[in-house]
Amino acid sequence: MTTTISLARFMRGFIGYWPALLVVCGIAALLVGLLPRLQALIWVVPVYGVLSMFLGPMLDFPKWAERLSPFGWVNAVPTHAVAWPTFAWMTALGIALFGLAYVGYRRRDLTMN
Repeated sequence: MTTTISLARFMRGFIGYWPALLVVCGIAALLVGLLPRLQALIWVVPVYGVLSMFLGPMLDFPKWAERLSPFGWVNAVPTHAVAWPTFAWMTALGIALFGLAYVGYRRRDLTMN
């Protein structure tokens, strides 16, 4: 590279993907909090996200199939602007999932012998 990437552009890319990562982590925490025996199923979400994002255009996935994953809602950041309404509702969803996961953890018996 002849020019460096500015910190602002780098942070815009991070901000664009932050809500999707928050939702995936919230789903993982909820699954571990409520159904710990099925916690390995969380890998379905990021694997499907990667497949739908990278292979979806080549396989002509419909738009609804790409949007089944939280990563399907992310704009092409940093080349395009961040979609702030999507950022807001996905962040709220991620925080709500973490709240529900917290309730699930509190209901479980996590004492050690």
